[in-house]
Amino acid sequence: MPARMSGVSVRAIVQTPPLASGRVPFGASDGSGQLAHEAALAYDPATDTLTAGVVKGSGLTAGRVALSGAAGVITDDAGLTYDTATDALTIAGSMIVSGGAAGQAIQATTGPIRSDYAGTAFNAPNGGATFGGATVRVDGVLDHNGATVGFYGVTPATRPGATAEIKAGLASLGILTDGGATPLDLDGGSLTAANAVLSGYVERVEIADPSAPAANAGLVYLRDVAGKTQLAARFATGAIKPIVEQPTTVQTTDATVTTLLAYTPTDAKTTLIVALVAARSSVPTGASYIRRFTVRRAGGTVTAISTVETIGSDDEDTAAWDATLDISGTTVRVRVTGAAATTIDWCCDLWLLESG
Repeated sequence: MPARMSGVSVRAIVQTPPLASGRVPFGASDGSGQLAHEAALAYDPATDTLTAGVVKGSGLTAGRVALSGAAGVITDDAGLTYDTATDALTIAGSMIVSGGAAGQAIQATTGPIRSDYAGTAFNAPNGGATFGGATVRVDGVLDHNGATVGFYGVTPATRPGATAEIKAGLASLGILTDGGATPLDLDGGSLTAANAVLSGYVERVEIADPSAPAANAGLVYLRDVAGKTQLAARFATGAIKPIVEQPTTVQTTDATVTTLLAYTPTDAKTTLIVALVAARSSVPTGASYIRRFTVRRAGGTVTAISTVETIGSDDEDTAAWDATLDISGTTVRVRVTGAAATTIDWCCDLWLLESG
């Protein structure tokens, strides 16, 4: 019979076996009505930590990540899932990282940060991703497969076309500031193009004779010849053809024979030299002369093969003026003669043809 105590009816007796410290009691599964406990289910009041082997929620869906919902109830959401077969965590919405250090965004220590798009390192398919106030660092490959891109705050633009002007194309992406002339410096590299259209000039500097180019090619360059700048061409055979040399000037005030130009022929070659000389005084009077001379050089000796020839006839106001060529050591000189008490400005250009 049930016992009565102070008007309270006791229908059953609760038997409590000795419980181990930290273990959570639960109803025994043998139907005895007794409380039981296991080492696998424990609670640490110092850290508010509940430890269990397997926790089951009757309202959770397989594959979804459990999270704390309203009033602390454990729930899940279709936007946050985990695939145990691929170890892939899928976030359908936004991901906010608030616990990182300043300047850090997200770091993957052994693999890429991935989305559900195979082959991409980072992908935000639903409208993009924003990293406000942080530095995004990519140590591996950044593969962008979107339709537009923009840097330094410019409006994202589509990829420039193959025929787009380079400076405008880079500016549209924010890589270069547009406006004004922009130099193209390849640091000594090569620029390959089928055609070049220039609206200005081409500036070159003197260089040493380059190596011969490949077959069916040629090099045009500036070089120094006895202190004068010379435009020359080099061909696949190694032959160098002087094209034109910096004009040389001198001024005379009397009839003394004066060296206008000195040229050193290339060793072991025969050189055809054509000198064009023009002169003008302040009177004014003027003259022009064309002289042809052929020489050969062997070591320190330059030998004349021809006499100095006059091409055409001399054009001059004063017959006493003159121009000629001679040999002095290893040089061929252009020599001019003016007139007494007369200031004359002379200018000379050489045309050269060398055969080795």
